[in-house]
Amino acid sequence: MSDNLAEQAGSAIIWKAIQLVGVKGLSIGRLLVLAVILAPEDWGLVAIGAVTTELLVALTDVGINDAIIQRTKVEDRHYDTAFTVGIIRGLLITAVVFVLAPSIASLFNEPDATPVIRVLAFRPFVDALASARVIELTRTLKFRPLTFIKVPAALIETAGIFIVLVLPAFLIESLFAIGLAATLGVWALVIGAFAGSISGVILSYRLAPYRPRYSLAGFRELFSFGKWVFATRAMRNAGQFGLRAVVSRYLGAEDLGRFYLAQKITVLPNDLVSEVVRGVAFPVLSRVQESRSRTSRVFKATLTAMLALLVPIYATLFVLAGPLVRQVLPDSYAGLTIVIQILAVDGIIDLLTDALKPMLRGQGRPRTDFFFTAVRTLLLIGLAFALTDAFGLAGAAWAWLIAEAVISVLAVIIALQVLKRPFEGMA
Repeated sequence: MSDNLAEQAGSAIIWKAIQLVGVKGLSIGRLLVLAVILAPEDWGLVAIGAVTTELLVALTDVGINDAIIQRTKVEDRHYDTAFTVGIIRGLLITAVVFVLAPSIASLFNEPDATPVIRVLAFRPFVDALASARVIELTRTLKFRPLTFIKVPAALIETAGIFIVLVLPAFLIESLFAIGLAATLGVWALVIGAFAGSISGVILSYRLAPYRPRYSLAGFRELFSFGKWVFATRAMRNAGQFGLRAVVSRYLGAEDLGRFYLAQKITVLPNDLVSEVVRGVAFPVLSRVQESRSRTSRVFKATLTAMLALLVPIYATLFVLAGPLVRQVLPDSYAGLTIVIQILAVDGIIDLLTDALKPMLRGQGRPRTDFFFTAVRTLLLIGLAFALTDAFGLAGAAWAWLIAEAVISVLAVIIALQVLKRPFEGMA
């Protein structure tokens, strides 16, 4: 790796780390406080609405942004295409989810989720209004301005949630306000999410100036790469949707809320560390894609960093899962210890594929990434039907772990075939 690229990557990692520490730090604090204030049913309703919109975002994401990052030469028409496709996607998702909200709620056996789903349907459209030049910041490893978009947006989202929950206490009697918190809980989460999205859009134009233009001139050439990114994300979100649908159908919205919270807790360390590494690794690997030896070095550095940082964190989470559930979370979350422990083990197993995916995309091999995700999704949903019915929430967690373990074995095989001595010297 050239000195200039190494310097850019080092700076990008620092700013990406600051961004993730800010965003995820706020998320952890928000999560622990709201776990005490809100009921599991609130988390269940939000989980249903969130996974629905996330699925449709994935089903309509044709990989334009990733295709721009992976390209060696980018023109204005490519950014215009990304903006136009984003607006079309946002409108389509909003319309489809709004109309189908009652059917989606029925699928999860939770009619009360209908209004939540309908309101959350507008969030993808709001997100699509952001400046298309934000993609250029990632492509050129300029993560400093990205930090000043993401962190304030997360702060505003947190403030929005607590204002909705706390403000009634200043307007009415304290005793009534405490009772009102449970009623407002799910809507506080929804309003906070929109506050974060709107502020992110405004900041994106401030820090990545762009004059919106509607054009699809660069769509065909970007789609040749992006179609596999589209298929991969759609498949991954289908797995999430299927697992949560199984949990909701078999166990109800309350247990879905518990499982959703357990996932949130266990995925935070991975988000905090691997997003820093992967977020920088993809644009770096795109720049060195012509050199197999340089690609191998970046892959090993990526995997080594993730293992060194995350294995101790997940080991600690595994040991402290019991005290966390008993002493931090309210009694309504009793029984989550084994679920958190299983998902913590999964967090370690998942690190290999997390490191491999940006390498595959950077080398222009998104089809292989799709193969991994398709196998994982099919395994996950099949195992979820069998294990959730038999073992409850622990069964759902075991389904996740087993599917990830199979994929990790496949990842080792692919890495040995594609890279030059990928694991040599890692000890």
